[in-house]
Amino acid sequence: MYKKRLMDSVLEYFKKSRYALLVEGAKATGKTTTCMQLTEQHFHLDNQDDFERVETNHNVLFEGAGSVLIDEWQFNPHVWNTVRHKVDAGDFKGTIFLTGSSPSLQPWVHSGSGRILRFKMRPLSIEEREIETPGIRISQMLDFEQFKNEDEISFRTDINIENYIDEIFDSGFPGIRFKDDSTQRKHSIESYVDNIVHHDVFEQDTKLRKPKAMKAWLAAYAAATATNATSATIADAAAKDKEGALSPKTIQHYREILQGIGVIEEVEAWLPYGSPFKNLGMSSKHFLVDPALAVALLNVTKGAILKGRRLPESVGKINKTFLGQLFESLVYQSLAVYCEVNHAKLFHFRLRGGEKEIDFIIQKEDVLIAVEVKSKAIIKDDDVKTLNWFEKKIGDEYDVIKLVITVGANAYRRKDGVIVCPLALLGC
Repeated sequence: MYKKRLMDSVLEYFKKSRYALLVEGAKATGKTTTCMQLTEQHFHLDNQDDFERVETNHNVLFEGAGSVLIDEWQFNPHVWNTVRHKVDAGDFKGTIFLTGSSPSLQPWVHSGSGRILRFKMRPLSIEEREIETPGIRISQMLDFEQFKNEDEISFRTDINIENYIDEIFDSGFPGIRFKDDSTQRKHSIESYVDNIVHHDVFEQDTKLRKPKAMKAWLAAYAAATATNATSATIADAAAKDKEGALSPKTIQHYREILQGIGVIEEVEAWLPYGSPFKNLGMSSKHFLVDPALAVALLNVTKGAILKGRRLPESVGKINKTFLGQLFESLVYQSLAVYCEVNHAKLFHFRLRGGEKEIDFIIQKEDVLIAVEVKSKAIIKDDDVKTLNWFEKKIGDEYDVIKLVITVGANAYRRKDGVIVCPLALLGC
């Protein structure tokens, strides 16, 4: 039975538009399953029969009644331009959904601007995993005038740090998370990693045949999760593995493909026009689409994470506390979904010297949610001083909500206005 996703409401809304809808993202995030619920006709171009029908005559896509799904469109890239022209003609009564790889990986294909809207499907957010009932929602906070006058915030959860580590290892990929036991889930996520380096990248560029080097680089990238480590730092860490030495040009090509297939994601720095801040850092923050990929790539165990063990020297000294990085990655996974559903943007904040950092900035028009992530239960004044500094520095230019996401039990509002909320109690 289909479990509704938060993105369903977004796609249902835009289904009423005159545009075609491209739903992209990493494999196994549920793109096809979700879009099948919203369409009456389905063409899977990785299926030989469907491929041959469409290859012979593209018009077969539009002969039926209702909306149509063209799954894995990149197997026949010319379909993209057919869809673009069909939207221009305006004579198809349904909505055209496309799923598959990013068109940026097909550089000769028209962008689709003005005809094809792009959406991203990600692994399950914390709310979608249904481990707890949310007490506070991002949508509430973005309604600033209403939220600032809310009554006292008081919610509680029994979810703790060990539960969050379980969530990291169990994965947010629907087809992996719902396997019968942890052994099956572990094997599935390891197979997912192997498929990335042995198949998925090769599918995009048949000239790239260095899977061991790519895996070493991807492991170094995993060690840099939730940091803004430089490309050179990650490359140096990868090179500690004798298989991992790659040229900067090759690494950049890998990155572009991995971003195109949705495996790695970069959170851009918040760089507002006319900013009151000087010397803002411009580098992006690194994340894998699912933190389960990071623990598989680095071969770390739940026990090692709880005990605070450092990563092997072979992946360099990028990390401070890997538990903190993994928890921030789990938070990012949910915030990315919540922002997309709420039509908000997600950034991070950092002064160039690193003396002031805020893990995430959520922006919707003139409302900002400044987010700090803490892998601990008790929040002290020192933990929120940067948030309070940020609010004061911003002045009246934006409406600011200050939020700390924790592994604790209680959601509440501090006297200084900072909202403290366990991840399990934060919803869309």
